[in-house]
Amino acid sequence: MTRTIALTLVLSFLALSQVVGQEQKATADDKSDNTRPLSEADKDAVVQAIIDEMYVNNLQPYVIDVGKELARSEYQLNIYFKPSLNKNNGGWVVYKLMPYGQVYRLFSMRSDGLAILYGKLRDHFPSTQPSYLTVYMDEDELCQIEREWQKGHFTVQLKPSAARIAEARARQQKRE
Repeated sequence: MTRTIALTLVLSFLALSQVVGQEQKATADDKSDNTRPLSEADKDAVVQAIIDEMYVNNLQPYVIDVGKELARSEYQLNIYFKPSLNKNNGGWVVYKLMPYGQVYRLFSMRSDGLAILYGKLRDHFPSTQPSYLTVYMDEDELCQIEREWQKGHFTVQLKPSAARIAEARARQQKRE
């Protein structure tokens, strides 16, 4: 039993140190001279990728619990964008993706304007990956992000049309 506890502690420490290392690398990359400001088109592409992922995976019913109701079947959610992209056209965003939770998520912008989100839903955003749940973050750091990053909103429909879902599926296939 003592070995199990010791092994669990060692594995937890290794996972945490990997997350810290990824954060330090991401911070160093983002502070280099090879950054560019995040444009409105970039933000729109990221939001589109998020909503596409939600519609393709039928996650939109969960926004009732975390979004602000705008109309009978439309909900608004907050999103926070890091204001710059790194040298590889990568950036960071924080938003609620239920039923998983609030996600600190890496994305990249392709040359055709399509945003690619990192992290697979099936993996549930573990702390050992670049994209992970904010529950693994220091609370002060998360509060600082929400104060300093660019805040936006996006709207999710509870019952998107079949055409909208088909468009989302087509874009998701291009992202794979």
